[in-house]
Amino acid sequence: MNKIKILILSILHLLVDGLCAYTVVNKLYLNDNYLVVTLVFVFYNILAFCFQPLIGILIDKFKKEKMFLNISLVLLVVASIINIHWLVIVILLGIANSIFHVVGGIYVVSFNENKMTFLGVFVSLGAIGIALGTNLVNPITLYIMLILTFILGFIINILKIEKNAINDNITYNIDKRNIKYICLLLIVVLIRAIMGSACKPEFDSTLISVISISIGVALGKILGGILSDKFGIKYVTIITLLLSLIGYFFFRNNVVIYIISTILFNTTMPITLYLSNKCLKNRYGLSFGLLAFTLFPGYLLGSLYLMLDLSIYPLIAISIVSSILIILYVNRGIKNA
Repeated sequence: MNKIKILILSILHLLVDGLCAYTVVNKLYLNDNYLVVTLVFVFYNILAFCFQPLIGILIDKFKKEKMFLNISLVLLVVASIINIHWLVIVILLGIANSIFHVVGGIYVVSFNENKMTFLGVFVSLGAIGIALGTNLVNPITLYIMLILTFILGFIINILKIEKNAINDNITYNIDKRNIKYICLLLIVVLIRAIMGSACKPEFDSTLISVISISIGVALGKILGGILSDKFGIKYVTIITLLLSLIGYFFFRNNVVIYIISTILFNTTMPITLYLSNKCLKNRYGLSFGLLAFTLFPGYLLGSLYLMLDLSIYPLIAISIVSSILIILYVNRGIKNA
């Protein structure tokens, strides 16, 4: 039964990100005022990503996961279909996105806190949702996503969800060792966001290639969880990241190898979430929120790197090697604790 719940939450993840992307790109960005478009971009991403630690603390404290889940879906649907002031839509979308990601993550961890496979599946489909919502501009896309969101939201509400792994007695007194590990994991996630923004392919972009790359991102997260559960974090991290280094370094002009490299590079997504959850035991909302916090700054830094027209090769090498070293260090420290 838990596998069905995770599948539903994962598809909802696709729909939530898809609806947010569709509304932002096909409604809010269609504005002649450049300042408004810029403010939409900044405000939405701050609310959707940078507010997640606060949302995580609130959900950890009040233990009303299903209530927060329903709030996020209602806010999302309202913002997607009602024509109101752009700022109100941005606020509703950003808060809805932030709440859903945190509460969905809490649910998935609570089913089995030791399974990276579940984490990989849940976080995987968001990239596909963003690609579909951004590039499929026909209004039928919006209606399909809204209908599916309503159906799956109804189903998840009637299912009984057992939060087996969550302890109600939470304290935020975190020892210095785990604070150090969390800071290091934040660096890894920041690196991943920078690379996702800066390490662009050298072939012509088409709708098919964009969606294929997003599918590659999703597959990487799923495979990362599955392989790490089976073979261990150390071997998966070393092999997949080193292979992605080779692909990104020498073959960014080849669409197939670039997508394979993207799959390999994203295998560490469930690993960092898993290690963060181990550091912040029973504070899973805060754990998800902190890692998500770094995604928007990472995107901006990657974009700045591109604007400065700097060589991509040092960034690829330093990013991947440092990610390997940090993950191995944190994993060893947690295992030896």
